[in-house]
Amino acid sequence: MQRASLRAPAEQQGRSASGPACSCSTATPRALAAASLQRAIGGAGVARAPPSRGGAAGALRAAPSRGGSGRPALPRPPPPPPAPVAAAVSALTNLLTEALRLAGVGGRPGEPEEDTDGPPLRRGDTSGLLRRIAKDYARAYFVTGAIDGALYEDDALFADPTISFRGLALWRRNIRLLEPFLVKPRIELRGPPRRTGTDTAGKTTLEAQWRLVTGVRLPWRPLVDIMGSTLYVLSPESGRIERHVESWSVDGLQALLLLLRPGPPREEGGGDGRRAAPQRGRRSSAKS
Repeated sequence: MQRASLRAPAEQQGRSASGPACSCSTATPRALAAASLQRAIGGAGVARAPPSRGGAAGALRAAPSRGGSGRPALPRPPPPPPAPVAAAVSALTNLLTEALRLAGVGGRPGEPEEDTDGPPLRRGDTSGLLRRIAKDYARAYFVTGAIDGALYEDDALFADPTISFRGLALWRRNIRLLEPFLVKPRIELRGPPRRTGTDTAGKTTLEAQWRLVTGVRLPWRPLVDIMGSTLYVLSPESGRIERHVESWSVDGLQALLLLLRPGPPREEGGGDGRRAAPQRGRRSSAKS
């Protein structure tokens, strides 16, 4: 129905001002029904979602770049949830993050952080920047926080389908809050990071495609396994990253629901992955 409704405006363009739409051989009953429904509600004042105005939301919906590298295409990101749902997801994510901070989760008092910052970035050295981004992925910076901070503006924008904020220091703090809850996390690059061109403002853009797999330290042991890509937008003045925007194969609400789904059973004992039942009341027949 959604595809049919998207085609309806194009079909209406072929309608003459004085007569009904032509019955073309390519029109399907499904498309005609969708067009009739759209005409019926078109004047009823039904609110429509506003178009993307750029920024983080626009970048999250950006289609994967096409190139000649031959790498497999990412799954198309799902459409964002309705605005009230997206706002609720963002508010819940912020609430949980703040609760973890107030509870003192993440890191140990007095424990120094690993210094992973490299030398200052040379302006215009895009190849060097791509190599250093690849090194960050080798350190699984998404889940360890071991990021090369010299690549980023201090007030860089970080966004994903659940949350958006500014500041490299805040990003590092949030990762420290999450790290204790992750079980055997890993992130795999699906190809080397690459330059993809420029955005609508003429700023250089880079992209990395990846897969993230991690268990979560909850009693029902949920497993998070998602595909995604990260868009890096460079500052024309400094050449550093001013926007770090993630696009996932699930939307924000679906990502939170993954945390409620029980994970696979532990592979203990039997070969079917189920925990072996303890042997009770059985005595050995052999006598010493």
